[in-house]
Amino acid sequence: MEETTSQTRKAPSVEEFYIYESAAATSIAKLNLKHGDAFLVCDRRGDFPRRFRGEFGLYVEDTRYVSTLELFLFGQRPVILDATITQDGCEIVVELANAELVLPNGLLLRRHSILIRRRIVLYKNRCYQSIWVRNFCVHPIPVQVGITFGFDFADIFDVRGSTFSKRGHTEKEIVKPNIVRATYTGMDQIKRECTLIFQETPKELNTRRAKFEFLLQPKGSWELMVSMGPSIPLEEAQELKLPRAAKKLRAEAERWKAQCTFLSTNDDILNKAIERACYDLCNLSTHTPYGDVVYAGIPWFVAPFGRDGIITGLQTLILNPTIVRDMIRFLMHWQGKKEDEFTEEQPGKILHELRKGELANLRKIPFIPYYGSIDATPLYLIALEAYVSWTGDTSFLEETWESAIKALNWMDKYGDLDGDGYIEYKRRSPKGLDNQGWKDSHDAIFHEDGSIAEPPIALAEVQGYAYAAKKAMANLALIKGETDLAHKLQNEAQRLKEKFNRDFWWPEERYYYLALDREKRPCKVIASNPAHGLWSGIIDEDKAPYVAEKLMEDHMFSGWGVRTLSLKAPRYNPLSYHNGSVWPHDNAIIALGLRRYGLLEPMKRIVSAIFQAVSFMENQRLPELFGGFSRTPYMGPTPYPLACQPQAWASGAIFMFIQAMLGIEGQGTHNRLVFRDPSLPSGIQWVEMANLKAGSSMLHLIVHSGKVSGSLEILEKTGDVEVVVIR
Repeated sequence: MEETTSQTRKAPSVEEFYIYESAAATSIAKLNLKHGDAFLVCDRRGDFPRRFRGEFGLYVEDTRYVSTLELFLFGQRPVILDATITQDGCEIVVELANAELVLPNGLLLRRHSILIRRRIVLYKNRCYQSIWVRNFCVHPIPVQVGITFGFDFADIFDVRGSTFSKRGHTEKEIVKPNIVRATYTGMDQIKRECTLIFQETPKELNTRRAKFEFLLQPKGSWELMVSMGPSIPLEEAQELKLPRAAKKLRAEAERWKAQCTFLSTNDDILNKAIERACYDLCNLSTHTPYGDVVYAGIPWFVAPFGRDGIITGLQTLILNPTIVRDMIRFLMHWQGKKEDEFTEEQPGKILHELRKGELANLRKIPFIPYYGSIDATPLYLIALEAYVSWTGDTSFLEETWESAIKALNWMDKYGDLDGDGYIEYKRRSPKGLDNQGWKDSHDAIFHEDGSIAEPPIALAEVQGYAYAAKKAMANLALIKGETDLAHKLQNEAQRLKEKFNRDFWWPEERYYYLALDREKRPCKVIASNPAHGLWSGIIDEDKAPYVAEKLMEDHMFSGWGVRTLSLKAPRYNPLSYHNGSVWPHDNAIIALGLRRYGLLEPMKRIVSAIFQAVSFMENQRLPELFGGFSRTPYMGPTPYPLACQPQAWASGAIFMFIQAMLGIEGQGTHNRLVFRDPSLPSGIQWVEMANLKAGSSMLHLIVHSGKVSGSLEILEKTGDVEVVVIR
């Protein structure tokens, strides 16, 4: 039985919720699956190795149920031949073989004589495995297969590196000859059970190990089915085996894909990235009473996040607008109702993160839910208007209008801490986040000498979000017929834009400050944050070209994308989380912003760089982030070791880049679909879109590249939407 006491080491950071990982665990390639509120992380053997204190294991609702699972052949770890996740993300397939060894009977077993194919599927909180063994010798082989296992019921925040001294009590007993069941009663008084079932009865079974022995004839095979996870009726667990679970998963994935726009280009690698991103969004999606909500990322953020979910929804309007609709419904349910210092909840505020584990239940962490996000609330309003505008779904506006007004009131009453017209943040919870924008590392906001900025802090990009939110609400108010409110909000937005361009403009650098601190002293640091103002529209027209020029300078543009921070800055580190790395979602927002201002050449340069980076990524999957080192010939981007893969807004970024290329705008309330000067980067000759939803219509079209501008060919149209091309 594994120890249930938490680890005694301290995370090497001032941050309580810092993510720790050992050098050994970081160096191991990992594979993962997710379904619903469950996910697993294994190594390339398909194991959850015991010897590493990493994230390996099977998790359900923020609790790690199975912490160890290792396969042995003749008492040794098999040799890895290949390991992959299927393109639809439904299954891990691992191929293994024996190393050269002498058997107990004295026979020399040549390497690769015994082959193992291991298939792993995750469905409805349970992991299903098939272990298929075949003998390729010309004589019979007495085979020994061993499986070691362990359960620790650790909270994911303990696994991540936080240290909490008190744990509950674990019991383990063998229930039947082929079943092991462990029970854990947490400090929250919730009983959690995990059952491990072998479809074949082992020769030996104890609380840590199962052993199988059998004779394999030449070309003969043997298969073992294993299932594990939170306890369910044994009859049900015995009935649902891997093939049936895989079939159900694939049916779900195909239903998801059928609801999405089909996107294709002349670039095969990009097409694989598009398909991978579509399936990843499906697998990150979790069914809730309010719709299918896309969780943020595996392994550390398998939970609903307000900011991440909203941005993912905005990125994927061209793919499937129901993604943002369902996220809005979910967030509306959890919208703040009262003031709570511990969780930083306030009336009208949109949540940051929601967790379900033991530590959340005990209020040892504030994510229950936690509301320490300064930008989720204005982004919520931007997303609502974007959805209604794209689809023309005014009935959804009626459903959400009261919630939208509450969010707007939060911006005015709580968001502006000192009444200066800017939205600012200052941590209220003793366990909350110091920084509450998208760059929420403790050292992400600082001055030119490297000193940390003192709160309340007004971030550049958040003022842009506030501006766009007021413009969005003005548009929605006009749809509602509330013209007085619309005019009021338009005037407020205009005043904010004027104030921002006066106070945040950095004339010496011809760029914008990162933030203003407690004393309204500007953070004179060149970072990617202000470039989000291109997307929100808060940047003055005459200043936008200077912003684009700065972004394309070598100290900001790595060759693989725009860095989060200039390499001239004192805290620049290309392998930091927020201070010099490259984030695909950050670049996608910037690219769409450049498109807004008609700055097509830098837009195409960013899109092309990210698409080229995809060719170096395993399985053509964009990670959460990668290193900000300058591009080097014959080498790809440097991976960030702890990046989530998949990650929702990295997957969604692919579709925002395509939106930026095509200049596509859904105007469902006017029954129009607009293509504004389509401009494809070098190498992309055409983009095909089928099953594209625009208002109540459906389209199948192709955009072809041109010497100056792209051309549009409509292949099929269902409905009466007007398609407009603006040059």
